Amino acid sequence: MNVRPEQPDGTRKGQRDMTEDQMILQHFNGGVPAPYTHWAYFADLEAARACAEWLHGSGFACGVVRDVDDAEWLLRAHDVTGTRDGDVTKAVATFGGKYDGGEGYFSLAEGRAVSDADVGDRWPAAV
Repeated sequence: MNVRPEQPDGTRKGQRDMTEDQMILQHFNGGVPAPYTHWAYFADLEAARACAEWLHGSGFACGVVRDVDDAEWLLRAHDVTGTRDGDVTKAVATFGGKYDGGEGYFSLAEGRAVSDADVGDRWPAAV
């Protein structure tokens, strides 16, 4: 469930793909919504920080890092419930970012969807 190559409209992954990924994860997770990490890009660090702080205050684990490939700021917002994509897309638009889908993980070893530990464990709420 990783980000796909750039689409004709300039996005790397669209809303339809995100929903499809979430449905697949939910299916393999016994019908329970699965954790999902959303991605968004910002040209401005302060806007990315403000969005991350707002999402963090709403219960998301967030991190902002410099995206080396695109020279933009990448915001990752982790949703442990996998059901709040509308909150993320709305916040990203409000703060002037570009929503870019996300990813989820299914552990064959554990037989269930697992959280993206990188977001909460390695990155703070904002750079």
